[in-house]
Amino acid sequence: MFKIKRQCIKDVLVFLDVDGVLNTTNSRISKYEVREENVNALGMLRDMLNKKGYVVKIVLSSTWRLGYDKDYEQCSHQVQNLITKLESVDITIYDKTPIYKDKTRDVEIARYIKGYELKHDDFTYVILDDDTSVFDKGALEDMNFYKVSEHTGLLQKDVDKIVKMFR
Repeated sequence: MFKIKRQCIKDVLVFLDVDGVLNTTNSRISKYEVREENVNALGMLRDMLNKKGYVVKIVLSSTWRLGYDKDYEQCSHQVQNLITKLESVDITIYDKTPIYKDKTRDVEIARYIKGYELKHDDFTYVILDDDTSVFDKGALEDMNFYKVSEHTGLLQKDVDKIVKMFR
């Protein structure tokens, strides 16, 4: 498991996949629902990283980003529901990754990071996803990736492991 060095880092970009992280294959009533337990775990992650001096910024890397717009009224119904659930634990969506035709998720995330780097010196990131098939084979070895179980979604035990990655 990788360790993230703490050297005056302030921002933590959390690249968030929704399906399998905030909802699960075992509990989906609707494909567009998110589970309170998983949303609460994301809130705990934010709280624990805040206590370490980090500012957490949620960046949608999920296909759900297709329905996201900074203007709430322009968001799809499912994303409006997501925003409402996240707001219940005081989390807002900071941004979304770009969509590049015929590119894998790791490329989209890497390009986002490169653009963010131009404007911000002090940051790190973690990718929360349940599906490694949307990434180029071998790309995850060089990325701060945490695989969430699609059967349980993000849980406290995951949060504890993720927080340990940050020194």
